[in-house]
Amino acid sequence: MKETKIYLLDGGGMVLDRFCLYLNAGVTGDEGFPVYGVPIGHADGRFIFDAGFDCDHTCKTVPFTKPVQSALQSMPVQRDLLKKRRSEITRVINSHCSMDHCGGNKHCSHA
Repeated sequence: MKETKIYLLDGGGMVLDRFCLYLNAGVTGDEGFPVYGVPIGHADGRFIFDAGFDCDHTCKTVPFTKPVQSALQSMPVQRDLLKKRRSEITRVINSHCSMDHCGGNKHCSHA
């Protein structure tokens, strides 16, 4: 069997009010958090678990999340740093449907 390899892509970060992050905590104020994508090389194909966010789309639709993503942190560039072509990703798995987890799916269009 081929060795399974797991990578971590740095997709930048976002900010939300603590009230949105911590259920019934009663605290407010901005809290930043990192956004990651997890490519997985497996004998059954190349997967990506959570594809991060697309900064342009996020800035237009939910600017209050204060997305921060350098050019090097975009999904296409992070994927290229691993020397992987878009066509090599066979499956996308999203942990849930939040913009910071599935906003980058558009960069995996034929998975």
